[in-house]
Amino acid sequence: MSNSYVFGVKELDDVLADTPYPGSMVVVAGHPGSGKTTLASTICYANTLKGHKCLYISFQEPREKLYRTMKKLGIDLEEQEKQNMLKYLWFPVVKGIEEIVEVIDRSIHDLKPSVIVVDSVNVLFTYVSDPDRRAWLQNYFYQLPRFIECLSILVAELPFGEEKLSLGGIEFVADIILILKHRISVDRLVRYMEIRKARGAPIRMALFPFQIVEGRGLRIFVPPVLKEITVPKKCYHFLSPVLTNVFEEVCSGEVILTIMSPYIDTLYPLILVFDIAIANNLKLLFMSYKYSVDELQNAILKNMTRFGLSSNVIEEFCRKRIVFDAVNPYTFSLEELLMGKLDLVDSYKPDILTIHGLEMLKPIIDENPYRFFSLLANLILYLKKMGVVTFLMLSDLSKETTRMFAKLSDTIIRLLYIKKSDVIVPYIYLFKRGLDPKIYRVDVENYLKEFSKSISCNSK
Repeated sequence: MSNSYVFGVKELDDVLADTPYPGSMVVVAGHPGSGKTTLASTICYANTLKGHKCLYISFQEPREKLYRTMKKLGIDLEEQEKQNMLKYLWFPVVKGIEEIVEVIDRSIHDLKPSVIVVDSVNVLFTYVSDPDRRAWLQNYFYQLPRFIECLSILVAELPFGEEKLSLGGIEFVADIILILKHRISVDRLVRYMEIRKARGAPIRMALFPFQIVEGRGLRIFVPPVLKEITVPKKCYHFLSPVLTNVFEEVCSGEVILTIMSPYIDTLYPLILVFDIAIANNLKLLFMSYKYSVDELQNAILKNMTRFGLSSNVIEEFCRKRIVFDAVNPYTFSLEELLMGKLDLVDSYKPDILTIHGLEMLKPIIDENPYRFFSLLANLILYLKKMGVVTFLMLSDLSKETTRMFAKLSDTIIRLLYIKKSDVIVPYIYLFKRGLDPKIYRVDVENYLKEFSKSISCNSK
């Protein structure tokens, strides 16, 4: 058994590394429904997996209800109980205080836990009217971690609209205080975790967005710092000589923005993505805010088969190399949209991420441009840190929105259609960091035929 403790949430363990220690107290506070019990259960469960026995004391939920709910989040408390690593005590509030303390003392003696969770202390203290008895009871739980050299997790309720703890000076006794918050923003739920206190940890940020994900539990987004982002470790080549002549190469962590007219909805820029994926045997994650997965696959199939490519070949290419995902952006908060991408990136570990239909986010951007830009910038930094090539596909709806994405991009490709002698001709305006701007006329049909030959040869 390791002497160290964990929170069970990777991002929180990174931010508060080595802060939970024997004899320390963690207070998890928040409004009803903010995720307090989920976090407390996560800490308990993660430490049982490390060999620490956990005593979970609840004054709220019966055992079966909590176990069922947590199992949906990937937290199998029942299995740890079968392994004798967990004991669950549920006390109806009608029980006497002396009887509750006696049962807890006996359970500590029998189990010898190194982690104790109390959920929640408010419920118990509410039913003790005598000030002296309440003070004695508070002192009992506050001193418990020192008496038995354990990690103590106290769950505390905050009334709606308040953020101040009123539990007899617990702010001074606790080593770590985590406040879970949630609010409604334009009909969408937004969750935040505040690190109000962390004794012994250098905290540079105090407020982090988080979400509760089925099968995975809590997920917190911690922005990377710039010093964690290194120079590109890999550079990728193209199959097509035309693309090689125009773009030369694309390096890991690079951000490429393609801008098109809002009146033209074409998937031509995807050929650039597919070419580099095929040439370098890369995995591709394709996300759209505009079309469903079926619509995307059908559009790709139509575009490719127009130029003589076998539908079987392109279907096989999509099946082997691409994971498609489609999201209705108006059903999630900004934070959830951000973290949804990170979950997929962490799960699939793609070499290339393509985000299509970014213009659909404009109403969300307009709600809070500063917040959107800061979240987008942190997402880009995270993807750079991971070495993921990111293609952003945007219809040019407004100068402000376009500039926002352009500021965060390494390469900008603007696709324009210009009328010349009664013929509409496509041009590429290329802006690449460190190079002079360039303009290229695009022979789309010949280019697509060349690409079709390349993918046909590669599939044999």
